[in-house]
Amino acid sequence: MTKNTAIRRKKFYITGVSGNRGNMADNIQTIENMMQKGHSLIKHVAHSPGKTPCLSCITEEMMKDVVNLCCSGQTLLGFDKTFNICDIHVTPSVFKQLSVTKIETGEPPLFVGPMFLHDCSHFDTYSIFFSHLKTKLADVDTSELVIGSDQEGSLVKAIVKSFPEATHVLCTRHLKLNLSEKMKNGVGMHRKDRLDIEQRIFGRNGISNADDSAVFEEKCEEVEEFIDRHVWANKTLMERYKYFARFRRYRMKTKLVKSTDGRRVVNEARSKGKKKGQRKRKLADRTTTIKRQRVQ
Repeated sequence: MTKNTAIRRKKFYITGVSGNRGNMADNIQTIENMMQKGHSLIKHVAHSPGKTPCLSCITEEMMKDVVNLCCSGQTLLGFDKTFNICDIHVTPSVFKQLSVTKIETGEPPLFVGPMFLHDCSHFDTYSIFFSHLKTKLADVDTSELVIGSDQEGSLVKAIVKSFPEATHVLCTRHLKLNLSEKMKNGVGMHRKDRLDIEQRIFGRNGISNADDSAVFEEKCEEVEEFIDRHVWANKTLMERYKYFARFRRYRMKTKLVKSTDGRRVVNEARSKGKKKGQRKRKLADRTTTIKRQRVQ
């Protein structure tokens, strides 16, 4: 018996799964065997020509929590694709388990819901998972279901097509990151303006925390007015020239000179080109002269 055979038998004794899992084909065969044997997590495997099989990982306990907590509108069901975990992508769902509370924070903990393992991130691929999830919830009223995600187009489209009656919301964290990236690299706003706009949108009293539609519209108008009046991107050429002219007129008190390599700007030396030792000797001579005058 070879060493590899002994290792495979040991894995089979521990996990109950046989077979060599050295490449993707072996992994697929192992997954198929696990599903055929009634694995509690792997419920659906979808095959498509030229694509890696997609796995829907759902347990009965997950679905009970989703029905009781998410479909009743008590908590949100969020989806977010995770990168660089393994050779394929993992799109898990999370929700707040309201029946328990964390001692440290006093908040309900996040529990993992149905997961999707896939290779590509196309609309057809996501539709496989959400169609299967819709089938699992066929006898449940999902009109009060709230689903959250980022702004990935194919993911949003698959959610809306599979759950048209549910409410779809976007993650404020992803929106804030996208807005910051757009203002910094796309528009080129000043840092102070960027922080002010982010505070007006995502702050405690910002647009994202509006109580009703009237307050929401009012805060949106305030942000638009602020952008029109203050943001550098909306300044005219004459206004920008005035700002530049003001900076040109400014003169620093300390005279600046460039270093010999031309890379740095430093203060001009007070020694006027004299070496450090020469300045010390000159000061020593002055001190000696004063002492002589006092002795005389």
